[in-house]
Amino acid sequence: MTGNKKIARNALMLYLRMGITILVSLYTSRIILNTLGVSDYGLYNVIGGIIGLVSFLNGSLAQGTQRFMNFYLGQGDYDVLNKIFSTSLIFQILLSILVLIIGETIGIWFVENHLNIENNRITAAKWVFQFSTFAVIISILQVPYNALIIANEKMDVFAYISILDAILKLIVVHILRTIDFDKLKLYSIFIVIASFITTCIYIFYCKFTYHKESNFVFNKEKKIYHSLLTFSGWNIFGTTTNIMSVQGVNILLNIFFGSIVNAARGIAIQISTLFDNLINNIQVAMNPQIIKLYSMKRYRELNTFLINNFKINFFLYWFFFLPVFLELDFILQLWLIDIPEYTLLFCRIIMIRTLIKCFERPLITGMFAVGRMKYPNIISGCFLLVAVLVSYVLFKQGYSPYIPFVFDIFAIIGCCIWDMYFLRKHIDYSIKKFLNQVLFPVSIIILVSSIITSSLFFCISDSLVRLISVTFVSMFISALLIYFIGISKDMRYIVNRRMKLFLRKVQIHE
Repeated sequence: MTGNKKIARNALMLYLRMGITILVSLYTSRIILNTLGVSDYGLYNVIGGIIGLVSFLNGSLAQGTQRFMNFYLGQGDYDVLNKIFSTSLIFQILLSILVLIIGETIGIWFVENHLNIENNRITAAKWVFQFSTFAVIISILQVPYNALIIANEKMDVFAYISILDAILKLIVVHILRTIDFDKLKLYSIFIVIASFITTCIYIFYCKFTYHKESNFVFNKEKKIYHSLLTFSGWNIFGTTTNIMSVQGVNILLNIFFGSIVNAARGIAIQISTLFDNLINNIQVAMNPQIIKLYSMKRYRELNTFLINNFKINFFLYWFFFLPVFLELDFILQLWLIDIPEYTLLFCRIIMIRTLIKCFERPLITGMFAVGRMKYPNIISGCFLLVAVLVSYVLFKQGYSPYIPFVFDIFAIIGCCIWDMYFLRKHIDYSIKKFLNQVLFPVSIIILVSSIITSSLFFCISDSLVRLISVTFVSMFISALLIYFIGISKDMRYIVNRRMKLFLRKVQIHE
């Protein structure tokens, strides 16, 4: 299978995974809420969230593991790949022990003394905390096996196991309704069992398919430990500054404007997460190729690949962005009964932020490939924290609550500019090509499609007919512009050939 076909197939599998897991999640959330009741459902979420705070440490270690596995797999060095796997497993075991110690000391103390729990549910709360701790530990130990599957670009396996996990949770929900026992305790137990089953499948698959790479051997090379810790350490710094930025904005909004504005931001974040996942699926499929091309020092191909990555991210996002952006007020009215003030404005600003991140994501992966994460994390962290500090000063002067979101956009643009100069230094990245082959055609597509679609939008009053009409026209115009302006001549030739083959197959079946 060629690289492009593999990426396309992997992306489709990830979208299938996303679609099924979202549908199952929406259904199970509703059933769990009814089965557990509002109080127990809230209790489960708040206690699970406490032990889940360590997830950013696990995420940073996972990124480091993924980067080095992709790198050495690209070089075809399976001995070093095995050492990376073994070293990562040691780190994950140590992190699991740390989580267990913190959970059984500080965690239990916090649950018993600081959470607002009804007296008759304290025992159940302790059950939830213990099993939530086990669930987090299981997910931590799963990381090296998960990374090995993604490094080998077996997204179909990753998708199937994720879908199985969603189905297991669906089964758990229905079992809860049939067994006469404390539902909250039972739910905590079954979630751990479901997580354990999926982790075992990851392990057995890797042991069977990648026996040499996943065979644990105690690694004595200090260089590998140092490389993984250095990379992950700076990632932890970057992740921490990002969390401080996000939570800092949330706290500032609460202090200056109250919980209603926090609710508006929460809705905006939900919409943003859906769009983020849309792009993330493509990026996950692209990431291994970016790091492998760098490891093989094929910088010219890497530059071309990054250009295509920018375009694919934007094209996919723009199809959904424009109609949703225009019709967002009507969509919110269909979705929500009571819409908090500023929700519409926050949603639109955050959607623009996600649009810019279409171009930032490939750059971040490019920097991951280079592996020198000290200055990128320091610079991006400074951009984000300065945006929060400036927002605080302006709030004191009486400015509106949308200010942090605007500054966040400028912070991301600043990060993108820094990332490009960083890559120009290390992989001879061409900023001129980005301006000519990406930014210029993208700007034309945005301008022309926005003018045409907006003209239709303002000619029709709020209705389902307008929503459908705007969506159809937007997607049709965007598709034409992408075909004639967005893609290269070589890509148009490939598209034409594929369309001809498809039409021939249709005629044969007729």
